[in-house]
Amino acid sequence: MAIPGVDIVVGTQDRHKLLGYIEEYRRERQPINGVGNIMKARVFEELDVPAFTDRTRASLKNPRRL
Repeated sequence: MAIPGVDIVVGTQDRHKLLGYIEEYRRERQPINGVGNIMKARVFEELDVPAFTDRTRASLKNPRRL
């Protein structure tokens, strides 16, 4: 996946590997595609989603950023 001006592409599934990708990029100076094939995934991350009774659309927030 080549995107001009982008050095690292990371999907949500492997976002915990971001620091490793940054360190690898600093060493190798080569673009990194950290996005896996979601169609091959058999294990999914569980997310706590509260009930939304007053909205038509749910939204998810990263609790670490609150």
